[in-house]
Amino acid sequence: MAQIDQSKLPKEIKDKYQIADNTFSFKPKDNPKDLVQVELGDSKTPSEFLPQQKIQRWDNEVNVSLRLVHNEKIPIVMAEDGKIKFRGKNIEAHFYDIKNEEHPEGASEFEIILNKDPRPKKTGDYQVKFTLVDKGVEYFKQPMERKQYPNGHWSCDENVLGSYAVYAKEKKINWTGGKEYKCGKVGHIYRPRIEDSVGKGTWGTLNIANGILTVDIPREFLDKAVYPVKHAAGLTFGYTSAGSREDRYLAAKYSTAINNRLSTLVSSPASAGTLDSLSAYLRASTDTTTDVSAFVNSKDSGGSNSHGQIAFSESTNLSITTTVGWKVFNFASEVISSATNYILNLLGNGAKCTDGYGVFLRSDSTSTIYYEEGFNQAQGKTYANGKEDPWTISSVTDNIRFSIYATYTATASGPANLKSRSGNLKANIKSMSGNLIANIKSLSGNT
Repeated sequence: MAQIDQSKLPKEIKDKYQIADNTFSFKPKDNPKDLVQVELGDSKTPSEFLPQQKIQRWDNEVNVSLRLVHNEKIPIVMAEDGKIKFRGKNIEAHFYDIKNEEHPEGASEFEIILNKDPRPKKTGDYQVKFTLVDKGVEYFKQPMERKQYPNGHWSCDENVLGSYAVYAKEKKINWTGGKEYKCGKVGHIYRPRIEDSVGKGTWGTLNIANGILTVDIPREFLDKAVYPVKHAAGLTFGYTSAGSREDRYLAAKYSTAINNRLSTLVSSPASAGTLDSLSAYLRASTDTTTDVSAFVNSKDSGGSNSHGQIAFSESTNLSITTTVGWKVFNFASEVISSATNYILNLLGNGAKCTDGYGVFLRSDSTSTIYYEEGFNQAQGKTYANGKEDPWTISSVTDNIRFSIYATYTATASGPANLKSRSGNLKANIKSMSGNLIANIKSLSGNT
């Protein structure tokens, strides 16, 4: 059994991690409003160190645990080069954290090393397996397709193809001063790029089913690989709160301006209150300034196709760069009702990007329709005409979850009863004064 010998650990590891019960733990995001905790090993099995990684978010409201399936008889655990290593004769697991331009919010790496050909008869494909245990999450596999725009930009990185976006299963509330659930995204499990010792590589194929995560490695690669093979299952779990794809643009400029309205239906909020803001994760193809309006419409106002506007915010000459980030549009404390459904909207005004393209709104593909109401304006239609109140649309349905959400403050009229989807009472949430604290559901439909 692998055991942690603290006397042999480097100082950098002892300083970074809390070590107890044959487990390493630390907080890559120590913000109490958006807390991320990582546990390496299994504190519930203190007798030995197990090759397991557990990601917890929002003070462990949700978590994901992955454990390598192996048959090593006498593995050891050690630390080297800033990495924690579970080392066996044939297979190794290396754990380390990442924070760079690709993962600005951070990520946890669970890298598998193959020291020799793992196939008993050295024929066929090979599958690295992990047991998967989780709490309160759901997984959305991303499509293998991506598109290239006229300026050469791709709609997503290659490691997003066939990857998994991880979202909270239950609805989360974004209330002012509370936890930052944003769109309810827990993180992202990226597709691993596998490489041998001379730099030849291939992509692994991810699959999640029946409590097992697998990475398939093709026979053609294994037959010619020079061992050891790195990233045989380089499971990168990014702590991102935004989508991984740019399949929808907010505004673009070709020969004529295109102004796109991107909209999503959200269910009625938990209680009445006032709108504070709308936040969206935007990126431009080149650094630019453009006009963007954010507004909220009441779906139930005026019938099924006519939607009355209840809140509007416009940002003129808004600076949007090639670095993605959250943009906040403030409202004027407009009243919302717990008996009404709403539509959150963004509208762009023909971007002024020098490469002739425009501004993107991040999203993930899902198995559930979230992009329930949409309106793409015709080329040449003016930005002013796009803000009509009320407005009539042609319904559009798509399995897209935009990186956009609204925040609100509930009316201080006493505690609200928050119920699960089954209708059972979950909790009464009060402020210290005893008044209700709650918030509008996110664009994804989560509260």
